[in-house]
Formats: sequence, structure tokens, C-alpha cells
Amino acid sequence: MDRLIPAQIPDDSPYGRLEPRRGRWYVAECRPDATQKLRKVFSGIIRRADGSVLLPDNQPGFWTELNWFMKLYPFGVSPKHRPLLEQLIAENLEQSERIEAFNERLKAPSELRLNLRMPLRNYQLKAVEAVALQQRMLIADDVGLGKTAVAIGSILKERALPALFVTKTHLATQAAREFGKFAPAICVDRRGMYHFMDSREKFKDIEQAVAAQGNESLPPDPRQWVVVHIVDGLQTYKLPEAHVHIFKYSILRGWTAALSRANFQYAVFDECQELRHKNTRKFKAASSVAQSAEFCVGLTATPIYNYGDEIYNVLNLIKPRCLGKLNDFIKEWGRPTRRNRLLIEHPAALGAVLRERLLMMRRTMDEVGLELPEIQHAVEYVDHDAQLFNQSIGEILELAKRSLFGFSNEERMTSSGMLDVKLRHATGVSKAHYVAARTRIILESGRPVVLVGWHRDVYDIWLRLLEDFKPVMITGTESPKQKDESKRKFIDGESHLLILSLRSGEGLDGLQQRSSIVVFGELDWSPQIHHQVIGRLHRFGQSDHVLAMFLLSAEGSDPLIGKLLDLKSEQSFKIMNPHDKYEPELDTASGQKRLDEIAREILHRYEVDLARAEAEYNVKEPDSYWTLLAALEGFVWDREPDERLYQEALHEFLREMGVEIAREAHLDGGVIDFLTPDGVGVEIKVQETPRAGLTRQLRAYAQDSRVRAIICVHPSPGILPERLLGKRITEVNLRSSTMFNTL
Repeated sequence: MDRLIPAQIPDDSPYGRLEPRRGRWYVAECRPDATQKLRKVFSGIIRRADGSVLLPDNQPGFWTELNWFMKLYPFGVSPKHRPLLEQLIAENLEQSERIEAFNERLKAPSELRLNLRMPLRNYQLKAVEAVALQQRMLIADDVGLGKTAVAIGSILKERALPALFVTKTHLATQAAREFGKFAPAICVDRRGMYHFMDSREKFKDIEQAVAAQGNESLPPDPRQWVVVHIVDGLQTYKLPEAHVHIFKYSILRGWTAALSRANFQYAVFDECQELRHKNTRKFKAASSVAQSAEFCVGLTATPIYNYGDEIYNVLNLIKPRCLGKLNDFIKEWGRPTRRNRLLIEHPAALGAVLRERLLMMRRTMDEVGLELPEIQHAVEYVDHDAQLFNQSIGEILELAKRSLFGFSNEERMTSSGMLDVKLRHATGVSKAHYVAARTRIILESGRPVVLVGWHRDVYDIWLRLLEDFKPVMITGTESPKQKDESKRKFIDGESHLLILSLRSGEGLDGLQQRSSIVVFGELDWSPQIHHQVIGRLHRFGQSDHVLAMFLLSAEGSDPLIGKLLDLKSEQSFKIMNPHDKYEPELDTASGQKRLDEIAREILHRYEVDLARAEAEYNVKEPDSYWTLLAALEGFVWDREPDERLYQEALHEFLREMGVEIAREAHLDGGVIDFLTPDGVGVEIKVQETPRAGLTRQLRAYAQDSRVRAIICVHPSPGILPERLLGKRITEVNLRSSTMFNTL
């Protein structure tokens, strides 16, 4: 039974009657067996009290599937509503038929002809055809296959102008140059002055600029030129007249209101994995312009970084409701994790559906019949400075304990994040000298290297030890102009070493002309970051085998990252490549891991007893704690705020009450005002004290093993955590003796 052949629609039916109500479609008087079948075919079926069934007619592909369903259960439709229903079904069947026909001839030569300065390859022309058919979709071709060229070709074909092109901060200039590869292009600045990309000379009007350019191969008619404007800064200004406006993700949030009023006909989101988190300001800004544009295209080789729900956010921005409602998507495709993230249960199936519906177009090097030299992966272990690493191990172990056994969720989550940061930093710094030594061996053989890291002080060590190779940097600290200059020096041979940040490699092009060796001196939790970096070298223009060398330390975060990468790799790989077998390069373990497993692994490596650690962070209050609280309820201070006098009066009062307590007890973290023999400390503050400073002081006291609980008497109680390092913190109002955190 061909699902694309329209179903016969009767006037009446025993199964029920289709009818529209307030913009939605219902099945009135739906027979129970038909309702059961509807529930099996469609998610989101709602049965009303009157016996009617609300249909999920806003779900993608609904009308095509309903047409198929009505061949089995032909619902009746009144003559009044029949034309509308037939129109909805016909439009959706026609679109489905076009998509199906396109997919069938996907590998056939394209009949599309574009008059561009640089011709597109056949598979790129096919992607331009797909955009013309769908208008809103994701181009997810493999790294190096020319996704930007597809977007530019589509913009120039459709002439849907003005166009918005959003990219990473350091790629704006490169994007402008890309337009110049495919069409005569000129830039215009915010003051309306025209200039060519690599020239400082500026012109008041485009006619003057075109006349002065001197290239006879370019058209003399200014109307045949593409005018590009690179938007400058967070602060809004009146945009000059241009065909293409290039924005950076880092400034989108400042332009939210302006973009919502703009009249962009075409929106391109390069490296659109930047929009995987919907609660960010840049997502809201991008969404405001995406909704009003006639065409909207996302470009990325890796739309999913860690979890499957991220592709929902990306695609829902590009083509709203193309995956239905989030709740229905979760119900159909995934399962929530303990940390409220979505794990796709069948990623290969989701990837296949996205490709079949032409919501995503994804081709690999093999699929388009193009060959590049293979990528060779090498994992080597380097030494580390144990003494340097051990300088941080005390704090790392303390954070690991706190992340597992901290009293509150907030304390555990904060400690987990701090543990990750501290552990990766200590690992990178402790092996930096040895990474530099291994990289030097490659450089001395005459091979230029891209050295990848994350931490600034690690870069500083590499810069100092490899100074003779004239290193240049593309990291998070350089301006776009500085990054362009670093790239130029490396490609032109003025430098033999490019130090690249793990998360600054997206979209960089040209490095393949100079180097085929990338050395990972530090690792990222997401394997797709590694893939992006390798893709800077493994792309067209590369003539050598690409060597990706991972230099791992046997200590710190490296072994843990190796264990945790596997599942996240599979999530992304299977959706992007549904028909291929997943074979990770750095597979040391499988299964979902969490930050608490990192903490457990660290504690296990350093032979920390977990039961004892848990006891440390759930310290039971000694008997004198309750005695002190009872005594303090009877102590009232109504004099001027003098800390010394208050301490003397309180000490005398406690002695009269029979409480044994020492004054000004010397601890590892300082001198606390009072301390009982069994470990209850009392700290007095008669003046207002900032929360952060007071918490820091009490935490220092709590680090002493003799302290088992702390009572803090001060004027503004209610500001301190309930526990610090597992030890109860109780606040007492200086003037009223009101207790806080006593339970």
C-alpha cells in the first residue's frame, strides 16, 4: 500500500468523524479500537471527556501518516471540511514525494548550474538543491567537505537578501573571504566606507571602489558585486546597506532587539552547535531572526557534543516543530538521565529519520567519493612532574570528598565542578614540560606542528620551552586580527608551531596547506572537540597522512577522560552516521559516567577509604553542642557592640552554667574564639561581616580535625551554609539569641 497515494475519504464512517475546531483537528465519536490504533501510531493522542480525540496535527509528518492510517481506518469527513483536509494532505504528500524523489537521485549528477567564480562540486550542488527544496535544514557534512561553500552557493542562487551569516568570533574575516572566492565581493564598514578584504584603502562609494580594483577578470558593474559587512561589537548601530551581514556568536546577545526587527531573508548559522543550549541569550537572539527568515540553514559537522537533546534544540531553532514537542521527542527517542539530560536510546534510528526527512544532510568523504590521506591516531604516555602535581593533590582529594559527601546538593555540585577544573589544570601543568619535549622532537625533524591545549599557564610553558620555533597562538585571549595574523604567519612559514586552544579550532581553514601533525597536549571531555581540531588538517588541500597524537599522563584527568569519552562519542557518531559501525579511537571503557565517578576514581587511586571520607563529611555533633545551644538561649547582650567585652561576658556566663570551654583556641586555620574539649567551636562577630569572608574563615576552622561543629554568633544570621566540610554550622543572633541551622 503506497503511503503517498491519497486515501479515499468517505462522508460517514463507523470509526469516527474528522473535523477542525479552533485551529486543531479532532476525531469526533472515535471508536475505541480506532483510538487504540491511533495511540500506537501517533504520540500525543488526547481523548476528551466528550469521546472525541485531539490529534497531534502539529507533529512533523503527521498528515502523510494520517493519510496512510485512513486507508486502514477511513474516518468520515463532512463536505464542508473535505476541501481543507484534502488540501492539507495533498500539500504534505507532494512535499514528501519531492523529498523521496530527491533522496533517490542523491548520488546522480546535479542538473543545477550556478555562475560562480569557483565552481561547486556535485555533492555541494546537491546540498544547494536540498536547501531550495526544504528552505530550513541542517547541513552536517563531514569536516572539510565545504559546508560554507554550500551556504554561499545557496544564498547566491536564491538571491534571498539581505542575508545573515553567524559564525565564531575568530572566523568572521575568514567567512568574508569565502564569499570572495565564489563571487566578486567587497566589504563595507559601519561608516559606509568600502574596502577590499586585504587592503586598507577605503572608498566613499562602491562605484569608485570597483573602478579602482584593477582586476579585469572581475565585472565592472557594481550591481554584480556582493557587499559584505562584518558587524562590529555588542553595541548596536545602524547597519550599512549590504547583501550579507556577518555576525559573531559572541555579540548576538547585544543585538537581540535589533535582529527581531531586521528583515533578513536568509539566515546561516555556521558551527551551529553553538546554539545547542536554548536558555542562552545568543540562542534567543538567533531564534528571533531565524523565525522571520525565508531560508534558515545550520552548518556543522558535530551538532551534538555530549547528549542527544542538543540536536533537538539546534533543529528546533532552524525549523520549529520539525521534531514535534520536546516532551513527545523525549518519549519517542530517549530517556532522561539522573542530571536531567536526554540520552538518545536509538541514535542510529534518529540519524536515519533526520536524513530521510531531509531535515539533515550528512555526507562523509567516502560517500561523496573523495579520498584524502588517512588519519593516523597515536596515543603516547608522557611523564609528569609528580612533585608539581602533588602540590594540588590535597585540594583535589578534598574536592573529591566534598563532591561525593557534601551536605547539600549545591555543595556537591559546586565541588564537582571545581574538582574538574582543578584536576585538569594540575594535569596539564604537570605534564607541560614533557609535552614540549615530545613536540620538540617532531619540530626538529622539520615538520610544522599544531599543538593543542586549554590552560593559559600551560601555553606559557610551551611558549618558553619552544621559543626557538617562533610559536604563534590562536586561543581565547587573542583578538580576531591577532588570530588572523597568527594563522598567516604559520601558513606562510614564518612560524613552525601553532598553539591552538581546544575550543578555538572550529571553522579554521588553511592550516592543511602547512601541517599534517596535530599534537593534543591537553584533552577535552567531548570527543567532537578533538574531531573538530583534527578536521582543521584533514581537509581538502591536505596531501599527507594526518597524524593526531594524543599525549596522555598516567596521572590526573587524562585516564579519566579516556574512560568517559566513549558513550558521548557513540551518541554523536550514531546520529551523524546511522549506518556505520562505531569504532572509537580512544575507547578504554564504555557506559555513562558521572563526575561522582571521577571523584571515586581519584579517591581510589590515592587509597582514600570512602567510608571514612563519608564519615568525615557527615560529622556527628558532640554532646557539648546541645549544651552550648541551651546555654546561649539564656544569654542576652544589650550593650554597645564590643567584641572583647562580649567574649568576656559570654565566657563568664558559660562557666557559671557549667560549660567547660577554652578561650582563643589555636587551630590549623587560625584562632577561634572558643572551643570545647570535644570539638565545638564558637566564633563571635559583633560587627556585620561579608558572607564570603565569614564562610572562608569558618571553613578554615572546619579543616582542623579537632573541630566537629561550629556555632557562629553574629548580627545577621541566615547567611551561612548548613555545613562546611561535613561539620554543622549553627548561627545565633547576636542580640536575640535566635538559632539558625540547629536541625
